[in-house]
Amino acid sequence: MLGCEEWSSLESYTEAAWVQRARDGSWPAAETTAKWTSPRYQLICRPNLDLHTGTTGIYRRRHGNMRRDGARAVLEQALADGPVSQEQLYFPGPAPPISELAARAGDANSTSIYFDAFEVRYLWLDRRRQT
Repeated sequence: MLGCEEWSSLESYTEAAWVQRARDGSWPAAETTAKWTSPRYQLICRPNLDLHTGTTGIYRRRHGNMRRDGARAVLEQALADGPVSQEQLYFPGPAPPISELAARAGDANSTSIYFDAFEVRYLWLDRRRQT
């Protein structure tokens, strides 16, 4: 829930402010990165019933088609591949540090408001993926 602190200092929640935090080392600690680095099963089923490791708009390994290949076989294949972190969906290896991500994908002049570090990191990872 957003309280008075957020609304009374909107300038500290602009993308530009987040870029500055990333550059000067005052980015919020592990609770933000844990969402990105903790492995979990991330599967998405396309309208044609192809099952991929991924998320909306990001389709990594295809495990098969639920209709043609059988749902059990496709799910077994997906689970056998193991869990992946959110960052692994964007980067095959380790993701860049937040300071580098801010330098490459952050907009140091943006006045767009983001109340959550997780949301900004997601934005920058998405921008980075599109380039």
